This record gives sequence, structure tokens and C-alpha cells, in this order.
Amino acid sequence: GMPMLIDSLCFGNMCPSGLQPQCESTIQFYRGFLKHWQVDHFGGCEHQVNLENLPHHHRPHEIFRSENAIRCNLAHNTNENNKSKWQQGGTMALTMGEMCFRMHSQGSDLTGLGRWVWQLFKGKDGISTRIYTAYRPCKSQARQLMTVYNQHRRYYKSKGIDGCPRDLFLIDLEHELQGRILAGEKLIVMMDANGDVTGQEIYRLSEAVGLHDAILSHYPNLPPPATHRNGSRPIDVILASPELKVIQAAFLSGQDSLGDHRTAIVDFEFNTLLGTDLIKVVRPQARRLTCGIP
Repeated sequence: GMPMLIDSLCFGNMCPSGLQPQCESTIQFYRGFLKHWQVDHFGGCEHQVNLENLPHHHRPHEIFRSENAIRCNLAHNTNENNKSKWQQGGTMALTMGEMCFRMHSQGSDLTGLGRWVWQLFKGKDGISTRIYTAYRPCKSQARQLMTVYNQHRRYYKSKGIDGCPRDLFLIDLEHELQGRILAGEKLIVMMDANGDVTGQEIYRLSEAVGLHDAILSHYPNLPPPATHRNGSRPIDVILASPELKVIQAAFLSGQDSLGDHRTAIVDFEFNTLLGTDLIKVVRPQARRLTCGIP
């Protein structure tokens, strides 16, 4: 028979270093990590950079480029007049290799807060799968001005919106996902929830949009692991439409992970993500020359 095609998704929190230009060794580690685990799609939270102020050669499509095609989507909070290269928070999605040729479009949270990014993939038989990477802020004190939580508070205040940024995140995300479900899409949501993902709030969100925890449901008899270095509960999750077939799923150990959270990897059966009869599209690989002359 034909070998089973799998699609390897990886989700990790990139704190504390993120993609900050001075953290060259960390960026080299990320590159080696993605290659070692043969990742097809990577979702990262807290990349910690303000894209608008990064030099070209430090942007993700440059630092992650390789002999394979890549498609990168990075979001950060664009609502503040930030003159620095550094900014707490942010989300990113990186698709590598064969998956790039199935990518239809990409986008991000419409508030401009960078709470999530998505990439939409279209396959055979009208199958569409949209993959999200999302970051829900953790509560912080008002005097910690630069935290993601307080960035969100300033934004909502300027719009006259009352409420806790953590609650508003879940309300807005649920609303966004409901629309995608109605359009007949399959969904994957990779999220740092900064709260117990086996608790009421995330359970309610996943029930409302018909998703399940791709890792914990793969191991129904095992206790969920703590996913933050100093935590006791799982706060990171990959939610997926139940018809997407999980072949393997794991949280890596702390020392093998990308940041201070345990990195999650899930292998999905490709056909359930994107239908069968894959015709390989061979795009000529352009030589990506960067040149100082305009």
C-alpha cells in the first residue's frame, strides 16, 4: 500500500528570548529544532518583537529560510506607537515544504492586537483546514506597563470596551471560530491559554465550536502534564476538529522544548487535513537574493 502521509504540527511558547535579534543562538536552536522534528507547520507565541522596526534580515521569512519553501505569518500589537524592536507578546505561524503549496491565504486577529494568526489550507474535494496560533494574556498588575495584558487593557479602554482582556479574548476567539465552522472548515487551534486547559473556560470554548484536545484525547488514561516550567497544570493546548485523525501526539520534555513551556507536537493524517490525491506542485525555487541596492 501507499505510505501514510502525515502532517507534523508543532506548537511552542518562545518566551523568554523570542525572535529578538540579539538572541542569535536561540534562533539557531529553533532552526535546528524544526529540522530535527521534521515540522510542517509551526505555531509560536510570544515572539517578543515589533515587526515594523525589525531590519529585513531579522524578519522571520529570512531567519527561517532554507532550501524548502516557507510561508510565514507574524502578528504583533500594532495599536501602540512603539519605537522599539522589542514588544511583549505576539503570535506567529510558519509553514514549511509541501504544505506551502496547499496554502490559500493567511491573516490575523482583526483588532491588531496580535492575539492570533491563521493560515488557511485548501485540498481536494473542497476540504479546507484553517490552523490558528493564539495567545491569551496572563493577568498582570497595572504598574507592569509593557505586559500583553496591559497592552490589551489600553486598547479596550481606548475603544470604550469594558471587561477583562482574558475574558474578551475567549469571547472574540469563539466568535471567530463559529464563523469558520459555519463555512464548513476544519479547524486546529494551538493556544497558550495561560490557565488550566482542562478547566471550565477552555472546555466551554471547545464544546461551543466542537473541537477536542488533540493530545489529551489521544491519551485518555494519562494525567495531563504541567506545560509551564514553574506550573502544575497544562496551560497549552492543541484543539482540533474531531475528524482530523491524530497519528501521534506528545508534549516534549522541558529541556527539549523551545522556551519555558513544553513544546507540543501532533502528527495528523494528511488525508484528513487536505483530502486525497495529492498532485505534487513543483514550483521553481527562486533564489532568495538579498541585495543592498534597490
